[in-house]
Amino acid sequence: MDNRNLSRYGSHYIAKSLAVSLLSVFIPVYLLANGFSLIQVGFFLLFQESINLTFTILLSRKVHTMSLRAVIATAVVAQMVLVITVYEFLSVQWSFLILIAGIRGFHDSLYWGSYNITLLRLSGKRTGDFLGKWHSAITLATVGTTLIAGYILDHYSPGWLLFFTLILYVVSIIPLRKLIFPPLPGNEVLPLRKSLSSPVNRYMFLVSHMNEFGIKLLDSFLPLYIFIVFKNFVSLGIAGLFAALGQALYSYLTGRGSDNQHRRPFLLFGNILGFAIVFSSLAFVKDPKFIFIASSLLGFFWLASYITAEAGINKRHITEYPYGKKMLERFGENMAGMLVGIVIMLTPFLSINIALAVAPLYMIFIASIIYWRYKALI
Repeated sequence: MDNRNLSRYGSHYIAKSLAVSLLSVFIPVYLLANGFSLIQVGFFLLFQESINLTFTILLSRKVHTMSLRAVIATAVVAQMVLVITVYEFLSVQWSFLILIAGIRGFHDSLYWGSYNITLLRLSGKRTGDFLGKWHSAITLATVGTTLIAGYILDHYSPGWLLFFTLILYVVSIIPLRKLIFPPLPGNEVLPLRKSLSSPVNRYMFLVSHMNEFGIKLLDSFLPLYIFIVFKNFVSLGIAGLFAALGQALYSYLTGRGSDNQHRRPFLLFGNILGFAIVFSSLAFVKDPKFIFIASSLLGFFWLASYITAEAGINKRHITEYPYGKKMLERFGENMAGMLVGIVIMLTPFLSINIALAVAPLYMIFIASIIYWRYKALI
């Protein structure tokens, strides 16, 4: 592990995470609060992920020849354009919705595609231990900022928040100047047409798809539900604080357990099951306090599943075509985001309780396939 690169990228990621926690994380709910319908917000997420997938396909063919720091910096600039557009030029029009969804999809493709590859390079042999400590440090560095931002959005205009957000985005670019990675071995592009014919690749696709479906429920669907219940932004900050504490607790206590090959199948399935049970219970338990407790448990279970999956993938499956295989993970994630967008669009026609109860069952279905068909690969 290169400690200089770790320090540089860590400084960048903390600054960017702080910026995201001030305004970017609120965008879907901000749209709902300012005149867009739940159907339109669901479309925003669906179209965003469609653009994300399109650019991910293009990126997969070139990422092994590109400078990762240039890709990351471009993504950050796109995010800056996005928050300025949303919080300064909001217009309740479909054309506006399509515009900001396109910008966000472009950012997500570049940033999270390069993020997966960067963490692969930084993590070394003890992937689970590294990811546990990484997420614990990032979570503790940003804990409480969504609460402060939520309070300000409830009582003041977002102008000052936007100002500090843009400063943090600029600061996050500075450490990238000296971020240099040598190419990974075997960095040829993965032949996409043949990629899913391999059991290993199918496993990677399914596990990334399942985990991303969970995080999209956690950071898109759940905030919308919380806003509908409490009708304020500060409640999102409180829920975010509880979720962060749950993630930090897992990262600190048990992240290294994911490095144990024999434990990984149990950890992966068990944590997905825990996530699904807690999320579904929101449809039946209406005590507001329970929402915050559930947020903490959901943060814990999701991060546990993610770290377990990434530990197994990085240790056993990135032996050739590392760039292409990480892009394959992104395809699974893009499709998960599209599905959650569809779920949100359908919610007004069903009921939010039905969506809460049924949506996480999909994760159990995918986890069951992984456990019974690809257990040996976890």
